[in-house]
Amino acid sequence: MCCEMVKDMLEKFIEGELEESLREDIEKHILECNSCKNELLLARKVPCLVSSMMTPKVPNDIINNVLEQINKPSKRIFSYKHLLGVSLSKKNLFAVAIPIVIAISHTLGRSF
Repeated sequence: MCCEMVKDMLEKFIEGELEESLREDIEKHILECNSCKNELLLARKVPCLVSSMMTPKVPNDIINNVLEQINKPSKRIFSYKHLLGVSLSKKNLFAVAIPIVIAISHTLGRSF
């Protein structure tokens, strides 16, 4: 049995959900393979670690606050300044865009 197969079945192995012959094959492999043995030890610790974690206190109004933010109309308008890092009027933006489009079209072998 290979390590990948053993690691894929570790959860079922730990929970005792495997047939006896398969369980025996995994036990044999784990006795011979330190990597899989370490994976098994770690896999057995995870549920204890998770259950010992404290659950964070969530404010009572968290759902209402989140929904309020989602439904709030956005005041942000698309800005070319944000995109390009400079402020351009639509006229200047058009003047900059035309040479770029022409250069790209020539690169692709098309012309207007």
